[in-house]
Amino acid sequence: MRPTKAEAQAGSPAITDEELVRGLRDYRMAGGNTVIGGYGEFNLNFLRTGSANPLIGRATVRRLVLFLAHNFNEKFRTYMEIEWENAVACSDCAGGVEIEQAFIDWRVLGDDFGLRAGLVLVPMGIINQWHEAPVYHGVNRPDLDRLIIPTTWRELGLGAFGSHGMMRYELYAITAFDPSEFSASGFRSGRGEGALQRANALAVTGRFEIEPWLGAVFGASFYASDAGGNLDSVSALNQPTTVHVPVYGWSLDARMRKWGFEARALFAQFFSPESDALMRAQRDVDGVVTPYFADTTVGPNLTSGPVATRIQGGYLELAYNVLRFAGDTDQQLLPFVRLEYLDTQAAVPTGFERNGRLQMNILTAGLSYRPIQQIVLKGDIQVRDRHVGPDEFGINFGLGYMF
Repeated sequence: MRPTKAEAQAGSPAITDEELVRGLRDYRMAGGNTVIGGYGEFNLNFLRTGSANPLIGRATVRRLVLFLAHNFNEKFRTYMEIEWENAVACSDCAGGVEIEQAFIDWRVLGDDFGLRAGLVLVPMGIINQWHEAPVYHGVNRPDLDRLIIPTTWRELGLGAFGSHGMMRYELYAITAFDPSEFSASGFRSGRGEGALQRANALAVTGRFEIEPWLGAVFGASFYASDAGGNLDSVSALNQPTTVHVPVYGWSLDARMRKWGFEARALFAQFFSPESDALMRAQRDVDGVVTPYFADTTVGPNLTSGPVATRIQGGYLELAYNVLRFAGDTDQQLLPFVRLEYLDTQAAVPTGFERNGRLQMNILTAGLSYRPIQQIVLKGDIQVRDRHVGPDEFGINFGLGYMF
């Protein structure tokens, strides 16, 4: 149900626990005129790699995001987010300033059918679209939502969206990956992000979800493209040639916030069946034919293994509000646990050796304290168990908010 303008402006009292399963974007885009919102995260992380090494601490303003939504009238609206990461943006530091999303909607048939164009979030999984800190557990986003579904994944595109009753859908044509940036760790570096990206290949992506009762959402997503058009490849004789790099993937997810319980489940796979051809692709560098990947086993983007033909992962997360029956209070204290599996080397081309270090099981357990729905204090411990190689142990603390 789309909230009224008065509800959107009323803040936390107008927002139920179950409605926050989708974050606050519907509220920001509700009503008329201009609405400002945002979210932020402040993190303190300690990490030990291998049992003999010390814990190394890092503190950062992980991200600050400003939202701006404006309804021109009942049919047309715009929405945008500007993000600052790690406090300081410069050429030799870890920070950055990014446009996370920016689009215009034309609500042709109201909520049932609309058109959207601009920089859109690829509608795969959960975190890529709903990633404000109070909405998910754990100080850090799941590794799956960094390496398998490369959150925050946005591309320039256009498409359709809508909702009717318990059903919602999105379908877009978007810019495709740059396959020259693929690596053994997945496809994340190939994202365009709307920054002078190559646009000689397109992708199609979509999502369908159903909410059979308020606070419980089940979704399915897909992605398909041939990213080879974004690769300037040549033959050994320095003649233009075509390399096909099909990339396709799917995900299934479910999430619930109801009766004090919070639960999530997600599984995703991506395939690049012609990755062996990609790793043998060549380019013209000042008249000299040079491989994109200087060595088909260990090259610039393959320092830890080949580009896989299949990457995959999944997780299951459970939490419960132990203050649910503690009298008349909006405060929440939620112990949670998440079991996660991912492998960016699940399958590799024939003749290549997979890197077992990139297959891992991750256990995250901790507490989320929400004094109100839109503010969270978090703490967790995390054990990253690699198939081979050194394991990792982390202790994390965080503060987050959204409005």
